Amino acid sequence: MRRQLLIRLLLALTAAAVASPAASILYDNTSTDTGYSVFYSASGVSEIGDRLQLTGAATVGSVTTQFYNGGSDATFDAILRFYEVGSPVGAPIGGPYTVTGVSIGGSASQNVTFAVPGVAIAQDVIVTLAVLNVSAGGDIGVNFFDPPSLGSSSNGFYITFDGTDFAQAYTNLDLDNVYFQIASAEVPEPGTAGTVFAVLVLAACRYRRRCQ
Repeated sequence: MRRQLLIRLLLALTAAAVASPAASILYDNTSTDTGYSVFYSASGVSEIGDRLQLTGAATVGSVTTQFYNGGSDATFDAILRFYEVGSPVGAPIGGPYTVTGVSIGGSASQNVTFAVPGVAIAQDVIVTLAVLNVSAGGDIGVNFFDPPSLGSSSNGFYITFDGTDFAQAYTNLDLDNVYFQIASAEVPEPGTAGTVFAVLVLAACRYRRRCQ
C-alpha cells in the first residue's frame, strides 16, 4: 500500500516538473501605428529593414512584421533576412526565411510571421524584409510603428538595399521604425532536475518490486 502511494506521488511530481516550452519577446514594436508606410516600388529598393537593439543576445524562434498594400487585392512572397551591424550593414546571419503566397487586401495591412529555426543573433542586429512575386495590381510596402515597447531602435533612419548597396534612409519625420516583433526560440523552463530525480526514484521502486 505504501509503495503504491509513493509511486502515485512520484508520478504526480514528475508530471508537475515536466517543463512546458516557453518563448520570450526580445523586441516589440507593434503598439503605436504612425500611419506611415514605405513602398518598394516608390523607393526603388529590394529590401527595407531596421537596426534593432534587442533585450539581449538570443536564439530567435519567430519574427512577425506588418506589410501594407497600396494597390488592389494581391498575393506575394515575403523574405526575412538578418545581418550583422556594419557600415551600415555587415555579413548575413542564417536565412533567408520565406513565407510564400501571402494574401493581402487592397488598401489593407497584413501581419506575416516567419518561423526561424533557432538562429543565434547578437543584441544589436539588422533585420530586413523583401517581397517577390507580387501579383498584378499589388503595391506592397512595410508599416512604420514608433516607439518600440520592448527593446529599442533609432527612429531617425531605416535600412534599405537597392540590389547593390545598403544605405540608411530617412523620412525626416522621426518615425523610422519598422513594425517588428521578435520572439526567442522555445526552451525548457526550470524543472528538469526534479523530473530526472523523480523518474530515477520511481524506476528504483519498480526494480525492487520486480526483485522481491
